[in-house]
Amino acid sequence: MPAFPESVPVPLMRSVLMSSCLAAVVPMAIAVEADVVADVVVEGTERMHPDRVLNRLKTQVGQPVSQIVINDDVRTIEEMGAFANTTKSIERIEGGGIRVIFRVRELPYVGQVRLDGVGYFARQSIEKVITVKAGGYLNPLLVESDRRAILRDLRGKNYLNAQVRAITSVDDTTGIGSIVYAIDLGEQVKVARTRFEGLPPGAFKYFIDQELINRPGAKFEPEMLDLHDLTALRRHLVDLGYLDTVITKHMVEFFDEVPAFEERARHGPKLIPEGRRDNRVVISYWVDAGTRYRLGDVRFVGNTIVSEEQLRVAFALPKGEWFERREIELGKRDSLSLVRNRGYARAVLIEDPVADTTTHTVDLTLQMREGDKYALGRIDIDGNVKTNDAVIRRGLRLLPGDLWSDAKRDLSRRQILREGVFANDPRRPLRIEPLFETTKPHPAGDGLKEVDALVEVTEDRTGSFNFNIGFASSVGIIGQVSFVERNFDLWSLLRGQGWRGAAHRLEASASWSEDRTSLLLGWTNRHLMDSPYLFGMSFQRSDSSQLDWDEIRLATTARFGRNFLDNDLRLGLSYTYTDLKIEDIDADASNDALDGAGKYWINTFRTTQEYNQLDHPVFPTAGWRLELSQALNGGVGSLSAADEYYRLDNEFDGFLPLAASDLGGVTYFRLGQRLRFMGPVGDTEKVPFYDRLYGGGAAPRHRGFDRYDLGPTEINRNGLQARVGGNREWLTTGEFSFPLQGTNQGLRGVIFSDIGQVWGEGESFDIGDLRYAAGIGIRFPASFPIAFDLAYLIDAKDGEDRTQFHFTISGFNF
Repeated sequence: MPAFPESVPVPLMRSVLMSSCLAAVVPMAIAVEADVVADVVVEGTERMHPDRVLNRLKTQVGQPVSQIVINDDVRTIEEMGAFANTTKSIERIEGGGIRVIFRVRELPYVGQVRLDGVGYFARQSIEKVITVKAGGYLNPLLVESDRRAILRDLRGKNYLNAQVRAITSVDDTTGIGSIVYAIDLGEQVKVARTRFEGLPPGAFKYFIDQELINRPGAKFEPEMLDLHDLTALRRHLVDLGYLDTVITKHMVEFFDEVPAFEERARHGPKLIPEGRRDNRVVISYWVDAGTRYRLGDVRFVGNTIVSEEQLRVAFALPKGEWFERREIELGKRDSLSLVRNRGYARAVLIEDPVADTTTHTVDLTLQMREGDKYALGRIDIDGNVKTNDAVIRRGLRLLPGDLWSDAKRDLSRRQILREGVFANDPRRPLRIEPLFETTKPHPAGDGLKEVDALVEVTEDRTGSFNFNIGFASSVGIIGQVSFVERNFDLWSLLRGQGWRGAAHRLEASASWSEDRTSLLLGWTNRHLMDSPYLFGMSFQRSDSSQLDWDEIRLATTARFGRNFLDNDLRLGLSYTYTDLKIEDIDADASNDALDGAGKYWINTFRTTQEYNQLDHPVFPTAGWRLELSQALNGGVGSLSAADEYYRLDNEFDGFLPLAASDLGGVTYFRLGQRLRFMGPVGDTEKVPFYDRLYGGGAAPRHRGFDRYDLGPTEINRNGLQARVGGNREWLTTGEFSFPLQGTNQGLRGVIFSDIGQVWGEGESFDIGDLRYAAGIGIRFPASFPIAFDLAYLIDAKDGEDRTQFHFTISGFNF
C-alpha cells in the first residue's frame, strides 16, 4: 500500500498553530486597564477592506483597554478564515490614549478545488464534507481538516485502505490558490465468510447471518461488530432459549480474494493470506450457549375481563416447550387480543420471567393491565396522495361506533393491503392506530370512552412501463413492451379529473419473439362502484408458430365476479369468444394436426372459485391460495364451437415464512400444485389438437424441459416423431426463496424443484411417470424485474438435455 506524506508541512503547521498563542502573551506593560482605547488599527489586509475586520471586533474606541477582550479579538480574526499569523500590539499615542494594532497575513483566495482519483458519484458525496470551496480562503488548517473529513467519509463507506493527500499551490501572478485532493480509494473490504464455533442445536448459520450487519457479501463495517453484531448473535441464541449464552471471543482475519481470471482461481483456495490487498475478511465467533431452557408454569394476574383459563388457552404454548422468544410473543399477542378485542385498546401484558438455573426452566407470570374501555369515533386517513379515500375505507372492518378490536384492526390492514397499491415493510408500515390524545367521554356513558383512529398509508409503485429484452433456451430471443397500472381510475379519466386513484387494473402489452407475437389490452375493476362485485374486459391477439403449425388467435373476454367472506372468497363467471386460424402445418406435427388447417371458433364459458389467504397480492410471503375453474367450450345453446370439450383447472399456492430480516425481507418456502383435466363433450370424440396440454418451459411450467416438450409423442404418418399433447397434467413446485438485499422487493435467490408430467388420451395416470428437475434462480428487484432459472433434469432420458436455462430482463417501474 503506498504511503503518502502529510499534506501540510510540519513547520508550517507549527507556525500557524503557534501564531495565536504567541500573540496572546505579548507583553502589555505599557498599558493598564484604566487606559482608554483611542484608536484601533488593522494592518496587512490586501483584498479585504480593514473595516470588515474592525466591525467584528469587541475592542472599540472609547472603551477601557482589556487584555482579555483583545485576545478574544485575535481569535475572532483567525476564525474569519481569511487570515493567518495574527499578532497584536499596543502603543501610547500623543495626547493620551492607547492605539491597538492587529497585524494579519491575508490568505489567498481559492480559485479551484479538484478531486482526483474518484468518479462522478463518489465526487458528489465527498464534496458535501469539504468546507473550503472555490471563492473561500486557502487556510492550511481548514484544508487539513477537510482532508481528514474526506478520509473519514471514505472509510465510512468501507474504503478502509483509502489514502488522501491535499496539494496546495498559489499562482505567483494572480495570487489565486488551488487545492487538489489526490485520492487513492484502495479497495472496498467485504465479508467473505462468517464462522461460528459452538452453535447449539436449533441454531442455523443462515438465519443468524440475516441478523448481522457484517454478513457474507456485505461491506465490512468493523465498528458494528461491537455495536450490533455481537449483541445480535447473543440475542438470537437467547431468543431460542439459550439464556446463558456467552460470546467468548471473536476474531477478524484479513485475506486477499483471488481474482476469477487468474489461473490459480481454478485450482486453489479463493482466499489467501498474502496481505497484498486485504480486501476480504473472515469473521469468527466462539459461542458458549449453555443449556437450553424450557417453559415452566405460566400464570396470569390482574385480569378481570376474561378468565385465567381463557388466557392460558389462547397462550397455547404448553409447559415443557422450548422457551423461544418468538413463540412467547405469539402467545402473549393471542392472549392480549382476548382483552383488546373487547374494547380495551390500552391493555398490556407485563412479563415477569423467573429462570431456574437448576432445572433450566422459566416460570412466566404475565400481569394484565386492562386500562379503559374504548369505542371508535372518527377515522382519519393520511398518506394517500393519489389514491381515493374510498379505496381505503371499503377495506375497513373497524368502523365508527364499534368497540376497539385488534382483530378487526388487523383484518382492516389485510383488506387494504389486498388492493395492491400500498407498501408495508418496516420502513413504510401500513398502520391503523388509536389516537389516545383525542380521548373523550362516550355519549353512552357507563365509563366508556371514545377514541379516534388514524390510518397511515404509503403509496407503493403501482405503474410499470416495461421494455423487455430476454433470452430463454426454449424460445431464443424475446422482447416485450408493456404498461400496467394497478391504481387506474377509468371514471375519473372519462370525467377529465385524472387517471389514478381507484385501484382498477389497466394492462396493455405487445410481445414478440422468433415464434410468437402478441397484443393484449385489459381492464379490471375489482370493486365495481365500491361494491363486492368485479367486472373486467380484455382483448388479445396472438400470432404463434410455437407448436407445429402457425396460428392466429383473436380472443375477447368479459368477466364478472363477486367477493364473499371479507374478500377471501371470489366466485366468477366469464365468457370468451375466440376466433382461430391454423395454417402452414409442419411435417412433424401429430396426425390429427396434419389434417387440421382451417378456421375454428370457440365460445367458452368459465366459472371460477378462488379462496385467497395470501398476505400480499403482488409479493406474497405468507398464506395460501386455492383456485378452481371449470370451462366449457361450446355446448351451451346456440353458442357452440367447432369442437366441444371441457377443461378443469385446479391450482394451489402456499407460502410458509421461515425468517425475516431487519428490513422486512422474508425467507419463505413456497409449495405450488397444479392439476389440469380436459375431455370431449357431445359428439366431439377427443380434445382438439390446438387446445391440448403441452408441458415444459419457464415458470410456472416444468423448468426441466424446453417449452411444450413435456408430454406424449407419436410417430406420425410421415415417419417423424410428433408432439401429440395431452389432456391431463400434474405439476408440483417447491421453492425456497430468500432475500439477498434484505427486502421482499429486492434481489432474491431461489432454490427450486419441479415434479410433473402430461398424459395423453387413453394413457393411465401413473405416479411413476412423473419427471423430476431441480435448480437455482435469481429474482431481481421489482423496480428492475429480471429473472433467470437454471434447471437440471434429474431423470433425463436418451436424447433429452439435462440442463435448461430460462432468462428474462425487463425495464423500470414508476
